Order: sequence, then structure tokens, then C-alpha cells
Amino acid sequence: MTKELVRPKKGRVLFGVAQGLGEYFEIDPVIVRIIFIILTIWGGIGVILYILGIFLIPDENGDEIEKEAKDLKKDKEKIKDKFQANTRSVAEEVKYKSNNYANQYDHEKKSGSIIFGLIVLVFGLMLLFNNIFPWFSWGRFWPLILITIGLIIISSGRKKAE
Repeated sequence: MTKELVRPKKGRVLFGVAQGLGEYFEIDPVIVRIIFIILTIWGGIGVILYILGIFLIPDENGDEIEKEAKDLKKDKEKIKDKFQANTRSVAEEVKYKSNNYANQYDHEKKSGSIIFGLIVLVFGLMLLFNNIFPWFSWGRFWPLILITIGLIIISSGRKKAE
């Protein structure tokens, strides 16, 4: 049976570099850790070697990870198709609702502009009458004007409800 230098899952403290080196060289991993600490204090090379060990020494159970990756690749198409179908469904729902809201907004916008136009028209007529007939007083007709505006608003609200 050949030995492999791997970073084992069991017994690791940080990333398993010292544990893997200890098992490979058949020495206590604590001694390997002490060597890394001494090299770190003595110029910082211990940290660099440890980081290199993380990337260069393969992780234990690498075959299982590759198998899981292959399984994920197989399922990738299924997941992609499901995601696309769900995305289309959501997009169609958003499109449908936004069209309904846009139509409703346009209708409300048109009726609001009609009411505003009527109010401006009434005030314009009042100013015109005041200039043509200065003896005519609008103070007595304000309640009648407000009642007319209220009836217009109520009738437009009924049309929307129907």
C-alpha cells in the first residue's frame, strides 16, 4: 500500500497541512506544527510554506468531491431547465400584472385629468363672468359649484366601479 500526502479530515487544526505531513512522514503532527511556528518566527517563511501546503497538498476524499461534482454537472441541465421554466412563469405573471396596473393607471389618469380640466373650466368661466358682469357676485353660487363638482366626482367613481 502506497502512502499519499493528503490533508486529512480527521485531526486537522487549521487546514490539515501539519496533520497530513505528520502522517506522511510518520511523526507527531505537533512536531510539524512547532517547525512551522519556528520557521514563521525565523523570517516568516513558515506562513508561506503553510499556505503553499494548503494549495499544493490535495484534500482527503478528493475522489468523493470529484464524484459529487460530476453528479452536480449531470443535474445541472435539470436544474437549469427548472430554473428557466420558473423564470418564464414569474416573468409572464409580472408582465400580466404590470399590464393590468398600467391599464388601470391610464384609466385613473384620464379620469383625473378630466376632473381637473372641469375644475379649471369652472374657474375660468367664473373669472370671465366676473369681468363681463362686474355686478354679478359669485359668493352666492359657491355652494352650487361645489355640489356640481362633487356630483361629477361621484359619477366618475361609479363608472370606475362598474
